Amino acid sequence: MAGPVIDISILGDKALERSLSQLHDRIQRKVVRQALRKSMKRANGYVVQNLSGIPVSPDTGRWLMAQSAQKPVVDGRSRTRIRLGIPYPTKEQLGIPAKDKFFWPNAIEYGTTKTRQGRGPLPAFAPVRRAINENTAKEHRLIGNEIGKGIEREARRAFAKVKIK
Repeated sequence: MAGPVIDISILGDKALERSLSQLHDRIQRKVVRQALRKSMKRANGYVVQNLSGIPVSPDTGRWLMAQSAQKPVVDGRSRTRIRLGIPYPTKEQLGIPAKDKFFWPNAIEYGTTKTRQGRGPLPAFAPVRRAINENTAKEHRLIGNEIGKGIEREARRAFAKVKIK
Protein backbone atom coordinates (compact mmCIF):
# COMPACT_ATOMS: atom_id res chain seq x y z
CA MET A 1 0.00 0.00 0.00
CA ALA A 2 1.07 3.56 0.63
CA GLY A 3 3.45 5.06 3.13
CA PRO A 4 2.35 7.61 5.73
CA VAL A 5 1.31 10.78 3.94
CA ILE A 6 -0.03 12.64 6.97
CA ASP A 7 1.89 12.93 10.23
CA ILE A 8 -0.45 12.38 13.18
CA SER A 9 2.32 11.77 15.70
CA ILE A 10 0.95 14.61 17.89
CA LEU A 11 -1.86 12.24 18.88
CA GLY A 12 0.69 9.77 20.29
CA ASP A 13 -1.01 6.61 18.99
CA LYS A 14 1.43 4.41 17.06
CA ALA A 15 -1.21 1.79 16.16
CA LEU A 16 -3.42 4.51 14.67
CA GLU A 17 -0.47 5.81 12.63
CA ARG A 18 0.23 2.30 11.28
CA SER A 19 -3.42 1.76 10.41
CA LEU A 20 -3.62 5.11 8.65
CA SER A 21 -0.44 4.42 6.66
CA GLN A 22 -2.07 1.25 5.25
CA LEU A 23 -4.61 3.35 3.37
CA HIS A 24 -4.14 4.97 -0.03
CA ASP A 25 -2.84 8.58 0.04
CA ARG A 26 -6.14 10.08 -1.08
CA ILE A 27 -8.08 8.11 1.54
CA GLN A 28 -5.61 9.13 4.28
CA ARG A 29 -6.17 12.79 3.48
CA LYS A 30 -9.93 12.30 3.35
CA VAL A 31 -10.08 10.58 6.75
CA VAL A 32 -7.87 13.15 8.50
CA ARG A 33 -9.58 16.11 6.85
CA GLN A 34 -13.01 14.88 7.99
CA ALA A 35 -11.74 14.41 11.55
CA LEU A 36 -10.22 17.90 11.60
CA ARG A 37 -13.38 19.52 10.29
CA LYS A 38 -15.43 17.86 13.03
CA SER A 39 -12.86 19.07 15.55
CA MET A 40 -13.11 22.65 14.29
CA LYS A 41 -16.90 22.54 14.60
CA ARG A 42 -16.50 21.42 18.21
CA ALA A 43 -13.89 24.15 18.78
CA ASN A 44 -16.32 26.76 17.50
CA GLY A 45 -18.79 25.43 20.07
CA TYR A 46 -16.19 25.97 22.80
CA VAL A 47 -15.67 29.54 21.58
CA VAL A 48 -19.42 30.16 21.70
CA GLN A 49 -19.49 28.81 25.28
CA ASN A 50 -16.68 31.21 26.24
CA LEU A 51 -18.53 34.16 24.73
CA SER A 52 -21.26 34.04 27.35
CA GLY A 53 -19.37 36.55 29.52
CA ILE A 54 -18.15 38.88 26.77
CA PRO A 55 -17.80 42.53 27.84
CA VAL A 56 -18.79 43.96 24.44
CA SER A 57 -22.47 44.23 23.56
CA PRO A 58 -23.78 41.77 26.14
CA ASP A 59 -27.30 43.15 25.86
CA THR A 60 -27.76 42.28 22.18
CA GLY A 61 -25.85 39.01 22.02
CA ARG A 62 -24.80 39.73 18.43
CA TRP A 63 -21.28 38.35 18.84
CA LEU A 64 -22.67 35.13 20.28
CA MET A 65 -25.15 34.70 17.41
CA ALA A 66 -22.58 35.63 14.76
CA GLN A 67 -19.93 33.27 16.14
CA SER A 68 -22.50 30.47 16.35
CA ALA A 69 -23.11 30.86 12.62
CA GLN A 70 -19.40 30.65 11.67
CA LYS A 71 -18.22 27.62 9.72
CA PRO A 72 -14.63 26.29 9.76
CA VAL A 73 -12.66 27.51 6.75
CA VAL A 74 -9.66 26.05 4.96
CA ASP A 75 -6.65 28.35 5.31
CA GLY A 76 -4.06 28.30 2.56
CA ARG A 77 -4.42 25.19 0.44
CA SER A 78 -1.27 23.16 0.17
CA ARG A 79 -0.28 19.65 -0.80
CA THR A 80 1.73 19.25 2.40
CA ARG A 81 -0.54 20.88 5.03
CA ILE A 82 -4.12 20.88 6.17
CA ARG A 83 -5.01 24.10 7.99
CA LEU A 84 -8.46 24.87 9.23
CA GLY A 85 -9.48 27.97 11.09
CA ILE A 86 -12.41 29.49 12.90
CA PRO A 87 -13.17 32.88 11.36
CA TYR A 88 -14.19 35.87 13.43
CA PRO A 89 -17.57 37.44 12.66
CA THR A 90 -17.50 40.41 10.30
CA LYS A 91 -18.40 43.98 11.28
CA GLU A 92 -21.68 43.66 9.40
CA GLN A 93 -22.64 40.56 11.39
CA LEU A 94 -21.89 42.42 14.62
CA GLY A 95 -23.88 45.51 13.59
CA ILE A 96 -20.80 47.76 13.55
CA PRO A 97 -20.63 50.47 10.87
CA ALA A 98 -18.35 49.52 7.98
CA LYS A 99 -16.43 52.82 8.27
CA ASP A 100 -15.54 52.23 11.92
CA LYS A 101 -11.83 51.57 11.48
CA PHE A 102 -11.10 51.33 15.19
CA PHE A 103 -12.98 48.12 15.93
CA TRP A 104 -12.07 44.63 14.86
CA PRO A 105 -12.68 41.28 16.54
CA ASN A 106 -8.97 40.82 17.28
CA ALA A 107 -9.25 43.77 19.67
CA ILE A 108 -11.41 41.64 21.92
CA GLU A 109 -9.16 38.58 21.57
CA TYR A 110 -5.85 40.36 22.23
CA GLY A 111 -6.91 43.61 23.90
CA THR A 112 -5.87 47.17 23.06
CA THR A 113 -3.75 49.79 24.80
CA LYS A 114 -4.83 52.88 22.85
CA THR A 115 -7.82 55.12 23.39
CA ARG A 116 -9.62 56.19 20.21
CA GLN A 117 -12.99 57.83 19.61
CA GLY A 118 -14.15 57.44 23.19
CA ARG A 119 -13.10 53.82 23.49
CA GLY A 120 -10.62 53.25 26.22
CA PRO A 121 -8.06 50.50 26.58
CA LEU A 122 -9.67 47.09 26.36
CA PRO A 123 -8.28 44.13 28.29
CA ALA A 124 -7.77 40.88 26.41
CA PHE A 125 -10.82 38.65 26.66
CA ALA A 126 -9.48 35.78 24.50
CA PRO A 127 -12.51 33.55 23.88
CA VAL A 128 -10.75 31.70 21.04
CA ARG A 129 -7.40 31.12 22.76
CA ARG A 130 -9.10 29.96 25.97
CA ALA A 131 -11.35 27.59 24.02
CA ILE A 132 -8.39 25.99 22.25
CA ASN A 133 -6.01 25.85 25.22
CA GLU A 134 -8.55 24.42 27.65
CA ASN A 135 -9.69 21.65 25.31
CA THR A 136 -6.47 20.57 23.54
CA ALA A 137 -6.03 17.20 25.28
CA LYS A 138 -9.70 16.32 24.89
CA GLU A 139 -9.65 17.29 21.21
CA HIS A 140 -6.53 15.19 20.53
CA ARG A 141 -8.35 12.19 21.98
CA LEU A 142 -11.51 12.93 19.99
CA ILE A 143 -9.56 13.47 16.75
CA GLY A 144 -7.86 10.11 17.28
CA ASN A 145 -11.27 8.46 17.77
CA GLU A 146 -12.63 10.13 14.62
CA ILE A 147 -9.61 9.01 12.57
CA GLY A 148 -10.04 5.46 13.89
CA LYS A 149 -13.72 5.48 12.92
CA GLY A 150 -12.81 6.86 9.50
CA ILE A 151 -10.25 4.09 8.93
CA GLU A 152 -12.83 1.46 9.86
CA ARG A 153 -15.45 3.07 7.61
CA GLU A 154 -13.08 3.17 4.63
CA ALA A 155 -12.01 -0.44 5.24
CA ARG A 156 -15.67 -1.54 5.23
CA ARG A 157 -16.25 0.35 1.98
CA ALA A 158 -13.20 -1.28 0.38
CA PHE A 159 -14.28 -4.78 1.42
CA ALA A 160 -17.86 -4.15 0.25
CA LYS A 161 -16.56 -3.39 -3.26
CA VAL A 162 -14.53 -6.61 -3.44
CA LYS A 163 -16.48 -9.45 -5.04
CA ILE A 164 -15.48 -12.94 -4.03
CA LYS A 165 -16.20 -15.73 -6.53
